[in-house]
Amino acid sequence: FVERAPNLNAIDPYLGLRNVPEPETMFAGIHILPVAHSMTINRNSELKIERYWSVPLKTDGQYKSDGEYLEEFEAAFHNAVKLTMRSDVPVSSYLSAGVDSSIITAAAQEFNSNLNTFTIGFNSPIDETKDAAETARLLGTNHHEINITPEDFELLPRIIWQMDRPVGDALIIAFDRLAANCSKDFKVVLGGEGADEMFAGYQFHKIIPLVEKYSQTVPGFVHSGLMMPGFKATPMGVLNKFFQFPADLGKGGKKRIGEFLADYKNRDLRQNYTMLRTLWSLDERHSIYSESFKTCATRDWIQPELAEDRDSGAPFLDRLLKLQYDEWLQDWALIRQDKNTMAHSLEIRLPFLDHNVIELAFQMPPHLKANMKRDKIIERRLAAKLLPPEVANRPKNPFFLPMEYFYQNPKIRELMDLTLNEDAVKKRGYFDPKRVRALVDGMERGEFIGLKQVMSLVILELWHLIFIDQEITFP
Repeated sequence: FVERAPNLNAIDPYLGLRNVPEPETMFAGIHILPVAHSMTINRNSELKIERYWSVPLKTDGQYKSDGEYLEEFEAAFHNAVKLTMRSDVPVSSYLSAGVDSSIITAAAQEFNSNLNTFTIGFNSPIDETKDAAETARLLGTNHHEINITPEDFELLPRIIWQMDRPVGDALIIAFDRLAANCSKDFKVVLGGEGADEMFAGYQFHKIIPLVEKYSQTVPGFVHSGLMMPGFKATPMGVLNKFFQFPADLGKGGKKRIGEFLADYKNRDLRQNYTMLRTLWSLDERHSIYSESFKTCATRDWIQPELAEDRDSGAPFLDRLLKLQYDEWLQDWALIRQDKNTMAHSLEIRLPFLDHNVIELAFQMPPHLKANMKRDKIIERRLAAKLLPPEVANRPKNPFFLPMEYFYQNPKIRELMDLTLNEDAVKKRGYFDPKRVRALVDGMERGEFIGLKQVMSLVILELWHLIFIDQEITFP
């Protein structure tokens, strides 16, 4: 018997990461069997958990030629797509404007020339629907476009219920709507998850290695006496030009980057990686907690990098990718797809996560993954064989729900009033009501991080209303 209670130790990592890292869950007394582990129980009720697979880091520094790796990658990728196309029902494909889903769609057409593709938009000038439609036209697919509306936010409680593990981002609505519409006519769909995590497709895959090189070459007194004051004096307009998202970084975002840079040398790779991807910084989390809850949020859940990885001799970028693969992928990227596709009886298949593709990717040299000018280099070389140049060379755009276009809508305000009113915040006991009110009022500034922070609190409270209080129920 497990008591219906929240895991108080999970609140702080949830705010930081927007998810609860395995093996913890938001439920007290319930844990997850970690990815790539097996569990056995013998006749004496003795439990044994063992890892049966892990990402193979390349440690000997001996590499093949770039051409050989491209040939091997092409063969492994095509075989992975071929396997995912095996089905006794028609297979469809998600298609954004990016190279990952585009290359999968192009390869899948070798096995199905009448492929149906699906993309999601937000009725905003910054979504990918226009480019995705152009890609579909060039590839000749039967294309379907779904757009999120403010009314779709009414579905958020049900989506949280069907996911059971809270993921603190409104983007889960997009994953649900995409799956719901695709499942009307199809029961299998291909997706592009995994490519960014293996071939360095995110902005921080450039930032962290760059700062690492900088920290090894620039003396500390120059960093603290010249570089940091220069950063602090940099206008927001200049910083926003380097911000990958088409939104306002805001003062909070600038402060976060400054904190990351200022003390980089005193943290290890995992700590720096985690700090850069957290939604709420340590100071922000502790400032919003109620006095009574602060004692529950003192546990340091950011563990140092494993010594076996740190001292392995593997390239710095590969160690960073392995960290993301081991943590971000299953607890953040995959859960959003898995839970929402299964809720609609839709099976999603991910060719980039075929273990042969993964193992090959981690044996490649870093220069085939990313440099300061280019991401996913070897994938783009293969894409040049399968896709028109305008698609193969299209820069990566972030996939996010632009809350600045939605937050003033009455439907969304109703959710905020339900979950973040003073009485609700006091009753839950985690947060200072005045701090929460200030955060909600600050949404008017339209800052990227502030809007996301508010939605993470809304989702957390809805999760409690559904699973702990049972005030919101579903059949």
